Amino acid sequence: MKASVRTSQVQGLNLTPQLLQSIRLLQLNAQ
Repeated sequence: MKASVRTSQVQGLNLTPQLLQSIRLLQLNAQ
């Protein structure tokens, strides 16, 4: 269980920068 929790946390940390980049790209395209 601990391993799965750690992997989920790592995946979440990896997903956040990708989401931020996509949001920034969308904002740039909107301008």
